[in-house]
Amino acid sequence: MTVFLGSPTLTTIAPLVSSDKGSFGNRVNCAGSQAWNAIATGATVGATVVVTDYAVKHKDQFSKLYNGTKDVAQMAVDSKVGQKATSYLKGLGTKIKETTLFKDAAKFISKMQGKFKPIAKKVSSLLTPYVKMAKNAFNKLPKGGKVAFVAAIGLAILNGIYKSGQIDQKYTDRAKMEKNMV
Repeated sequence: MTVFLGSPTLTTIAPLVSSDKGSFGNRVNCAGSQAWNAIATGATVGATVVVTDYAVKHKDQFSKLYNGTKDVAQMAVDSKVGQKATSYLKGLGTKIKETTLFKDAAKFISKMQGKFKPIAKKVSSLLTPYVKMAKNAFNKLPKGGKVAFVAAIGLAILNGIYKSGQIDQKYTDRAKMEKNMV
């Protein structure tokens, strides 16, 4: 099974060499789907940054909306359900870090890091203006806004990971069907 935990680049390239993807056509289709998923995830994160930057620059227009949302969010966090959810998520994060899959993925990523330095350098130069924009916007946000900003980006990335898994499973299943039909 192809593992998403590396980077979108690894996720896009991995199906081409994965032994569980069957025919070359199926591998190419999987790689294409993974590439579109990576692009969509990146676009969602980028849109979050741009919208946040706009909101920070036009905060007077957003202050009424923010104050109303902040009060509702604070009530949700302060509730017993919110406290239990926060506690559960912290525990879940700790458990994930302790899994063998997480540790193996971290080792794999560190091994592959050198091979993708040229690509990473080019991508980094393209993303630098957006990273600066995100950093400036983040620093100007109030505490609640910072939490929402990080949560929005985190949810976009988690959604990308989830969709990547669905794509991977779809093409693994197709490869099994090809094998059984031939």
